Amino acid sequence: MAEGFLKLIRSDYVKWLMKNYPWAYLLLNLIALRACRSLPNSDGLKIGEAFIGDWAAIGATRGQYRHALKILQKEKLIEIIETNRTRKKATTGTTTEGSKVNILNSMVWDINQENNNHCNSHSTTTERPLNDHEQEVLRSKEIKEEEDKEYARTAKRPRTTNDILFFDSEKGEYVGITEKDLTDWRTIYPHIELAVEITKSITWLKSNPSKSKKSLWRKFLTNWLNRANDTAHNKKAYQAAGSSPGSDRRTKDADGNPVENQYKGRF
Repeated sequence: MAEGFLKLIRSDYVKWLMKNYPWAYLLLNLIALRACRSLPNSDGLKIGEAFIGDWAAIGATRGQYRHALKILQKEKLIEIIETNRTRKKATTGTTTEGSKVNILNSMVWDINQENNNHCNSHSTTTERPLNDHEQEVLRSKEIKEEEDKEYARTAKRPRTTNDILFFDSEKGEYVGITEKDLTDWRTIYPHIELAVEITKSITWLKSNPSKSKKSLWRKFLTNWLNRANDTAHNKKAYQAAGSSPGSDRRTKDADGNPVENQYKGRF
């Protein structure tokens, strides 16, 4: 390997990479050290290409090496040219081990290629690196996108400010029932004792704690009151149409009137 030096780009992006993905940073260092800087090359490499695969060279495990490789690809710092699986059989009689990678840009390392050969087919390493402001804008955009995805996955649905009615399981009572709610319910559900039914629903929730984790509490309570009102209304209507005590209310004559004997008036 020809002697020379590398240029490390001093930027916030480099600091970010070192802090968050140290193994990726170390692997990129190794690639930059091994990258071809001039032509011709005895290994058949082009400018910016290098062979890697010996993860122990940076003190990493195989898992750490593979993860670092994925990070460098994701950040578009390198690309994999070929691997042991994709490499074609050598026609020169020599074989190489590991993977061949190519440095895509000089955002972190400038390999300081030699200019004694103008037949350079590797143009991407000479691209202008982003300045600090451009890198910060890029990273801020990516971080914002990641935060939005995380919020969408974990954030709870916020309770609307227009309706604050909910059941406080610690206090064992409803919170947010207004006087207007009580007035409206008395009008809508005239056949029940409102306070009694609300207390019944609280007792049921205490007896069934696994079912007390709801989000639409107003819907739950109004459904409860609606069922209770319908039951009470039907009971009153049935009692109003009933006969004297002791009669069989399940038995009616041909006109639908309750009778004591199902055969009475039929023979």
